[in-house]
Amino acid sequence: MMFNCPVELQEQILLRLDGLALIRASCVCKCWHQLVTTSIEQKTDFWHDRCFAEIKKNVLIDLLGPSRAAQADSYGVKDDTPSTEAAETKIIRPIKPWTFWKEIYADWYRCRFVGCWEKYSLKITKRKISCIKIVGDYIITGSAHGILSLFSGVTGELINDFQCHGDRVTDIQCILTDNPPGGQPSCIQVAHGYVQWVVTASADASVCVSTLLGDQWGERKKYNQFHSREIYNLRIWNRYIICASMDMALTGHSIYELSDGMKLNKVCSLSGNLDKSGIAVWNNKVVSISGDLLLEWNIDPSVFENAIIDSVNSSVITPCSVDIQCLQILFRGSLIIFCTLDGGKLYITTDSKHYVQHVLLPVFGATAARIALRGHLFVILTAVGHLHIYHLEKDKDFITLDLTKAITIVKTNCRDAGSLDISDDGNGPVIAISDHAGTVKVIRWFHPS
Repeated sequence: MMFNCPVELQEQILLRLDGLALIRASCVCKCWHQLVTTSIEQKTDFWHDRCFAEIKKNVLIDLLGPSRAAQADSYGVKDDTPSTEAAETKIIRPIKPWTFWKEIYADWYRCRFVGCWEKYSLKITKRKISCIKIVGDYIITGSAHGILSLFSGVTGELINDFQCHGDRVTDIQCILTDNPPGGQPSCIQVAHGYVQWVVTASADASVCVSTLLGDQWGERKKYNQFHSREIYNLRIWNRYIICASMDMALTGHSIYELSDGMKLNKVCSLSGNLDKSGIAVWNNKVVSISGDLLLEWNIDPSVFENAIIDSVNSSVITPCSVDIQCLQILFRGSLIIFCTLDGGKLYITTDSKHYVQHVLLPVFGATAARIALRGHLFVILTAVGHLHIYHLEKDKDFITLDLTKAITIVKTNCRDAGSLDISDDGNGPVIAISDHAGTVKVIRWFHPS
């Protein structure tokens, strides 16, 4: 019956489908395939509108990546709406091509159904590893001796490595851009962008910016004059790099601006009751744990120029009655998740006032080694190498989380696990883990054909 309708009416009907239904409709016949691929996708904002209609605001910003977070308005994302389920995000006309938004939608859709996918594992054995990062089809590892290595995530082949730091690499972050750098072949294409530069931190108190591929591999700008203490971790927000370091001589956590020439310029410091704890960043807010306090800072580039920014809020973490040493902290919107240093307890809050506490050993038979959050996927890596993966649609689902009901559990037998990263390679979710002995395992999910 629908085939007898005018083409314009068919198009209007198809425009009201969700993203998955449109893809399926394009496979019905040649006529609809042509209508979808040449008219709806290319001449309308269908994929942009679908992203905003179907993907939660904070999840969408999460998928855009931290280096794009401060530019969210230019992507059509407004993060200043009330944090209620009924709040609607204001949509502006997108400046990104429809292919960009289709890739974002596909990335989101794939991670929603990870429990239904088949797993494939790749094992890489290398020197003692301290941290790991997935970049497209590649794996970057940092060693306990300061060496940065680049592997193929498909074959496990070592592509290159170099001495980046003088001590243990504590964190690896990548700078994501929309377009490949002009005249620069040394970049990696990822699911919806390009990565040319990687930023690393080390126990030798230095921050390093390095290229990834090509003849420039190992070319870097190293800055070690800014800290006197170990850098625990670092986070990227737009063009700013925030380093977590209990460096009292320089008033705590430092913020650097990354210039066009990939040079780091210190712009301010975050002060407060600092402790040996990492940081997490969401848009223009930084959080950290100090004793039984949750510290918060607002990042405002207009007050930079080597200013010292005090914490704007120090709320007591309940139900804790003793000081907390934090292993890792995750932050997205109003959601904050952190794990204690011994890996024994997990705390979750959506309002910074009321906390849900999980004791992990009775549930998993092991403590947590690392935790990760991407899109709707929340991952807990235990010390015995088991991955417990949960799919959570809304922030309130984290509060009611039942740790015994993971959508899938992957037993990697990667003993003494210590590093974890989660990403998407354009085909499906990818998780990489490593142990302290130097074994890296990469797990992919491919939808059964």
